Amino acid sequence: MEKKISSVISILLVAVLLLAACSSSSSSSEKTTIKYWSMWNKGEPQQVVIQKIIDEYEDANQNVKVDVQWMGREVMSKVRNAALSGDAPDLTEQSGAEIEGALINNKLVEPLNDLLSKKIPKEGTAFQDVFIDDILPFYQKEGNTYFIPYEIISSGFHYNETLFKKYGVEPPATWDQFVEINKKFQSEGLAPLAQDGNIDFYNAYYYYWLVERLMGPGALVKAAGDKTGETWSQPEYLEAAKKVQELADNKFFAEGYKGSQYPAAQTAWASGKSAMILVGSWLSSETAEYSSKDFKYKAFPFPEVEGGKGGKDQAELYLIGWVAPKGADKKAVQDFLAFAM
Repeated sequence: MEKKISSVISILLVAVLLLAACSSSSSSSEKTTIKYWSMWNKGEPQQVVIQKIIDEYEDANQNVKVDVQWMGREVMSKVRNAALSGDAPDLTEQSGAEIEGALINNKLVEPLNDLLSKKIPKEGTAFQDVFIDDILPFYQKEGNTYFIPYEIISSGFHYNETLFKKYGVEPPATWDQFVEINKKFQSEGLAPLAQDGNIDFYNAYYYYWLVERLMGPGALVKAAGDKTGETWSQPEYLEAAKKVQELADNKFFAEGYKGSQYPAAQTAWASGKSAMILVGSWLSSETAEYSSKDFKYKAFPFPEVEGGKGGKDQAELYLIGWVAPKGADKKAVQDFLAFAM
């Protein structure tokens, strides 16, 4: 079942973790090690944030060592294999959908129910009370909480407000308006759309957003789940594909996009070589070092399609968060997560 929240989310919420100098006590003199396999690569903004949390936690808890391995985006396949062999880490993270498919649905996770009422050190606030509505329960199963989210991600068209003002362009509300501003930038000699062609889901964004705008939320997952394939015969699925093809036929995408290797296109966009890019809300953190001083990061939702059933108040939302694989030291993990929040 597709899980959506109808709210427009325009920024990446990477600052959800408060890094106050908290303290947590333990009566045991025996050293505890929390084995942590992270989805982040060393040097990424989130890796820096989490490393700071780990350092502060270890400073406040001299009898605990957080043994973190920065393993990158393929971490979940490694965790699943380790969990099946009984040698999983105590803590890992990924998008909620990947965690649900790899671990939760296969009962390779530990419930973290005791964490909900646990007080955040030095704050006195119950852990479950620091989350906005409907976020913490997103992946709850049979009354158990396995997934602890700390980041919310959405997607949309990103642009430089300074550049839009230079060309007298306003963010479009409809698909027809979107096509017109593409033509405007093209006539000025600027590539309208940046695209890293080697990233599969970046390419899929255009199609699935058009399906959702034409048919309303849930249309794509409905078709994907229809084993007969009959749902795909509805004309809107073909119409969405034709609209994507029209963008390519009109040469709105920057030259060479089919062979563009991430992050070449988004780097070029941040350098002012293209006008817009459809990607996730993490983009500013990935491209800030390439943008000029007068670059003003802005984003607009995927435009509505005239006559479509979907609206701009419907947004993609997915979560990244922590989970304790089967066999984890739950007490140690929950103590660390309470500190982190």
